Amino acid sequence: MVTNLNRINTNISSFKAREVLNKINDDLNASRLKLSTGKKINSAEDNSSGYAIANKLKSRVAGLEQTLQNVDDAKSMLDIVESAYNSIIDNLIKLKSLATQAANGTIAAGSDEMALIASQMEAIGDDINDIAQITTFNDLNLIGTSADITLVFQVGEVITDTMNLTLDEIS
Repeated sequence: MVTNLNRINTNISSFKAREVLNKINDDLNASRLKLSTGKKINSAEDNSSGYAIANKLKSRVAGLEQTLQNVDDAKSMLDIVESAYNSIIDNLIKLKSLATQAANGTIAAGSDEMALIASQMEAIGDDINDIAQITTFNDLNLIGTSADITLVFQVGEVITDTMNLTLDEIS
């Protein structure tokens, strides 16, 4: 078989047309990617410095979103504590009213009425202790423990952006 060596790589115009077609297809694929993702920079190939900046900002946004979640969790926990404190305050007001009633000279010491007031006061004290024991958030007893609790909330993107809160024991 005889080969005509003059015909090899002589169709230069078809090679140029193919090269242009490949370039157009690459540009079309890049445009489709940008349209489908809605992003101008999809890889380091598009713009390496812009891609690095975008990834850094994406990381920062994720950290700030977690910070917002942390603040929401802290607010939820503090809402529970506030509700418990309000219930305890209401009970303390009832105790003060009963103590004022018992201190009135019209009720004799050792009488049935005084015993009833004392039992009511004891029941209110038990209610305060019960509220303290059941005030929990994610299995953490907030005010009914045997010691004060110090909680540290991460409220910013830097490790030092914290808020400390100490909850005192109530019994």
